[in-house]
Amino acid sequence: MLQRHAAGAAPGAARPPVPPRTRMLTRAASSPPSSLRSDQPDPPPTRRQIIESSAAALAGSIGLAAVGGPAAADDAVKLPKGFNPVRDLNDGYQFLYPFGWQEVVVDGQDAVYKDIIEPLESVSVSVVATDKGDITDFGSAEEVAETLVSKVLSGPRTPATLKATSQREIAGRNYYSFEYDVNGVNYVRKSLAVVAVGNGRFYTLATGASQRRWSKMEDALKTVVKSFQLIATREPL
Repeated sequence: MLQRHAAGAAPGAARPPVPPRTRMLTRAASSPPSSLRSDQPDPPPTRRQIIESSAAALAGSIGLAAVGGPAAADDAVKLPKGFNPVRDLNDGYQFLYPFGWQEVVVDGQDAVYKDIIEPLESVSVSVVATDKGDITDFGSAEEVAETLVSKVLSGPRTPATLKATSQREIAGRNYYSFEYDVNGVNYVRKSLAVVAVGNGRFYTLATGASQRRWSKMEDALKTVVKSFQLIATREPL
């Protein structure tokens, strides 16, 4: 069973941009022999340093995910234009987000990136423990999406309406994607999400934009959702 609910990043919940986190996402090289180590340990790499150093490695794997499936080798030489990669080896996921968005900290979220000018434009990833092996163990795409939209991705003052669902498979793992609208007091947020299970975790990526900006952002946000993919973790739960 899912041990606790995943939650989407609510508009306005983010704190101001903060310096990059030092959470270990990748490791560039093995540790040197003890005879060569100084008394003071090297500081851990920052998230920004790790992302920059891993961008080339991501070009193949996450670039393929962004277009939804395998491609010829010549098609995987660079990331889609206008996107930055995130690759988290601690929690086991990777995705793309639009260039120019900034990382912020939101309670209950594993990662959040947003446009600081357009507050409704963001992407968040939540990760919670589960004993299930695949997202299909929770039910159909419609059942899972309806539960999340009605109980997790909405609130008393921000009801949400499920619009559409879909299912895809990557490397033998199932992903449920769905579209929903969040109705605030003075706004409507067009939203997309994708959920998957693996590594002993339940993952939810949610993104969206205001109804006013949807026609401009729709393609980019669909690329974000399609790029989300689970990867091997450094240490399982």
